[in-house]
Amino acid sequence: MSEPDSSYRGAADPWWPRPVNACRRWYHELRGLIVQHPPEFAARGVAIGMFAAFTPTIGIQIPVIIGFWMAVRRQWNFSIAISIACTFVTNFATAFPIYYVFLVTGRIMQGAWDDLNGYDAFAARLSQMLPEDAGTWEVIWVSLNNIISTYGASMFLGCLPWATSISALSYFVVLRYGRMRRRKSQARLPSTGSKY
Repeated sequence: MSEPDSSYRGAADPWWPRPVNACRRWYHELRGLIVQHPPEFAARGVAIGMFAAFTPTIGIQIPVIIGFWMAVRRQWNFSIAISIACTFVTNFATAFPIYYVFLVTGRIMQGAWDDLNGYDAFAARLSQMLPEDAGTWEVIWVSLNNIISTYGASMFLGCLPWATSISALSYFVVLRYGRMRRRKSQARLPSTGSKY
């Protein structure tokens, strides 16, 4: 009797282990980066990365973070690797729902209660804006231009409370986690003081 081929993925195999494992791997690698650095340094990196992640700039977040890091690194340094890793929280798969939340928040902040369309209409409109036969960078550039020209003010206004609150919360959570890890590791170290 022959054994089944372990590389074969049958139709009965679930689809979800692959993305779940990728998320777990990303989480553990990010956690490893955070633990390697001083808590304040890592927390600033997470805060800046999360702020950039929750702005309607998918596709240009990494260049924006690199430019910001180059501008402020002498006065206010942060971990650029952690910041870049945090931008992957938002991506092309999560863009439409997150952009919709930004748009609704922005329109509510502007007092435009009557101009709140449903998510399906918003997603259909964004799908129509995407060019069909284009390369990756052209899709990013054209879609960003279309989104900004159509929804720009409301979306950018609506992203500010989300980006600010999520980045502040992330900063304090990572800072507390880093300080806790540091205290635990120092408590495990043997005392170097003299007993006499």
